[in-house]
Amino acid sequence: MANLDAMQFCVPSTDAEVNPLSEVFAAAYALPVAEARAWLDRAGVENVRMLVAGGEPAAGLIVVPMGQWFGGRSVPMTGIQGVAVAPHHRGRGTALRLMVETLRELQQNGVALSTLYPATQRLYRRAGYEQAGSRFEARLALKDIQLNERSFDIRPIGPADEETVRDLYRRRAARSCGLIDRNDYLWRRVRETRDGKALGFRLSRNGTPGGYVYYVEKTLPNGHYDLLISDWSADGAMDDAANGADFSCAEVVRGLLTLLADHRSIGSDAVWYTGPTDPMQFAMAEQHYRLKLHFHWMLRIVTLPAALSARGYPSGIAGELHVDVRDEILPENQGRWTLAVREGRGVVSPGGGGRLRTDIGALAALYSGFMSASQLAALGRIEADASSIARADALFAGPAPGMADMF
Repeated sequence: MANLDAMQFCVPSTDAEVNPLSEVFAAAYALPVAEARAWLDRAGVENVRMLVAGGEPAAGLIVVPMGQWFGGRSVPMTGIQGVAVAPHHRGRGTALRLMVETLRELQQNGVALSTLYPATQRLYRRAGYEQAGSRFEARLALKDIQLNERSFDIRPIGPADEETVRDLYRRRAARSCGLIDRNDYLWRRVRETRDGKALGFRLSRNGTPGGYVYYVEKTLPNGHYDLLISDWSADGAMDDAANGADFSCAEVVRGLLTLLADHRSIGSDAVWYTGPTDPMQFAMAEQHYRLKLHFHWMLRIVTLPAALSARGYPSGIAGELHVDVRDEILPENQGRWTLAVREGRGVVSPGGGGRLRTDIGALAALYSGFMSASQLAALGRIEADASSIARADALFAGPAPGMADMF
C-alpha cells in the first residue's frame, strides 16, 4: 500500500507522464485510452494535476480557471473536472489528498472560489465543498410553443460575431446567480458539443443585437430530431438607453422561441440546461415544459477575504457581518472576519465580534444564496444571534443560483 504522505503532487509535463495518467482517466470513466488522452489535451495539460506513487500516477484531475457570477460581479473561480483515481489506490484517501493539494495551490494563487459537479458528495464535503446551486434539464415540445414573434432579423453566427455573442452572454450572466464566466475552453464546448457542431443564429433589430442561440439537431429513432441547445441569451435590451435598443428582453425571448418552433414539422423537443428559474419557461403561456434535476453543484470558498470582497451585494443594504469560520483543510480561512458592505461592495478585514459561527461549507451555501442563514441555522450549520442571521439573509439574497455549463 502506497503511503499517502509519500505521494508527490505535480503537473505532468511530458508524454511519459501524461500517457500513463490517460490510462487512469480511461479506467475511471470507462473511456478508450485515446479518448481520455484527447480529453486531457483539450483541457490543456498545464491544467492537469496528479499524484504520483512509486513513479506511477495514482490519481489526477483537471482544473478549469474561469469566473462565476454572484451579485452582478464575476468572482475568480477554478472548476474541478474529471477527478480520477487508479483502481488500486481507491478507498484509501487518495482522492481527498489530491483535492487538498489542489486547493492549497489555488489558495496560494489567490483564487477565490472553486466549483464542481460531485460524483460523490461525501468526499467533497470533507474537502470543504457544499451544495450551492442547481442544474436542471429543461424539455419543451416544439408544438407547444404558440408564439409568432417575427420582428427580428435572423442570420447565422459567424466569426465576426464572437465578441457580440460573448457580450450578450455576459449581460445575461451578470443578472443571474451562479452562471459561469467562461474561458476559451468552455466557449469551444458551446460551439463543439458532444453531439456535434452547433448551429448558431443571432437575432437583431435595426442593427442592434438582441440575442442568440446555439443548438444541435439530434436525430431520433423515428427520424425526427430534438434541438439540443448549448447556449442562448436574450439580453441585448439590457442597458437599452446606452445601446439604443427599441425592444425588450421579453420580445427577444419570444423571438428565440419562435425560431425554435419553426422546426416543429419534424422537430420534437427543445432541450437545454438551466437553473430553477428560466426566461424561456416564463414566456410560455402554459406550463408544458418539463424540468428534471440534473445536479446540485458544489462550491468551495478557497480564499475567504477574496471571495467575500469580490462578489456584489444588494445596493440598498449597508452594514457589517461578523463571522467566525471553521476550516480544517485551509486554516488560513479560519477565525474571525468582518465583512463591511456599502453601496453593493464588500470589504473584508480580520477580527471582529465573531457573532455568526459556521463552517466553511455552510458559508459557501450562504454565499451563493442556495441556503439562507435562517435555513442553515435551523439545520444546525450556523450559530448566531437573530440580528446577525437577519443581516446575513439580506446580504446574500438574490436570484436562485443555477448553472447551465457542465465541466
